Amino acid sequence: VLLAAFAERLRTVVEAQGGLAGRLAGDSFTVLLPEVETRTQAEVSTRRLLRMLDEPFSIAGHRFVVSASAGVAMYPADGDGFSALM
Repeated sequence: VLLAAFAERLRTVVEAQGGLAGRLAGDSFTVLLPEVETRTQAEVSTRRLLRMLDEPFSIAGHRFVVSASAGVAMYPADGDGFSALM
């Protein structure tokens, strides 16, 4: 339930920025932000995402705090295909 709540919050925040979010496996997600064109914009967007995900979750009367980490890869500077960017 916590993972689903996390995924929903991530999706909501990412879609508000014109992007897409998807679960890769387990607790790993990927985010695509096509409107982001510079590394500075990517860093700002990433910090915004992490702040939103830092807010506690309330599930069944319990409060959960999770942590998230993020890496940024930009096309084509960091790779020209899926494997290279991942």
